[in-house]
Amino acid sequence: LIRFYAASKSLVAARQLFGEITDSDVVQCNVLISGYVKCGMASEALDVFRGMLLRGVEPDEFCLTTGLTACAKLGALEQGKWIHEYIRRRNLMGSDTFIGTQLVDMYAKCGCIDMAVEVFESIPKRNKFSWASMIGGFAAHGYARKAIDCLERMQAEDGIKPDGIVILGVLAACTHAGLPREGQFLLNNMETLYGVPPEHEHYSCIVDLLCRA
Repeated sequence: LIRFYAASKSLVAARQLFGEITDSDVVQCNVLISGYVKCGMASEALDVFRGMLLRGVEPDEFCLTTGLTACAKLGALEQGKWIHEYIRRRNLMGSDTFIGTQLVDMYAKCGCIDMAVEVFESIPKRNKFSWASMIGGFAAHGYARKAIDCLERMQAEDGIKPDGIVILGVLAACTHAGLPREGQFLLNNMETLYGVPPEHEHYSCIVDLLCRA
């Protein structure tokens, strides 16, 4: 029922029903927290997360990832740091790539790009989402050349070829940093270098870049 109400965006009903449960478990908490995050109610999501901890309910990997997503949306750095410390104590970094990826995203969106890099470099098995988060962080903080370097690093270090989303992130980095030549080169050669044909959003990003130049 909580899942039904959350999926229907009836979060008032979902929260009321959740409150009627005497001993809510981690699954029920997950459903409500995720519902709040999906509806843009990150503050309410963290409120449920804190309440869960106060009742002694142990968060699982999914719950931790959703909590970090809420922290990233709110810019709630202190809560994000607390979750990071909890992850460290339970030694979860090596067991779930998505936890590390969400930590990178959280730190980058909370303005701590150095911590985002530190976490990224410590992820034992990075995937394309990990690289996309790091590239997005570099783009948001104006480190376009570091974002460009990631295209080669992800292949050399992890054997992962960039996809259209990753390349779009690098083009966005070029736009933010005002690097038209680098952005145009990447657009012109992305299919040759990475086997990814340009799509509408890639051209739109370059148009934006050239208009700003």
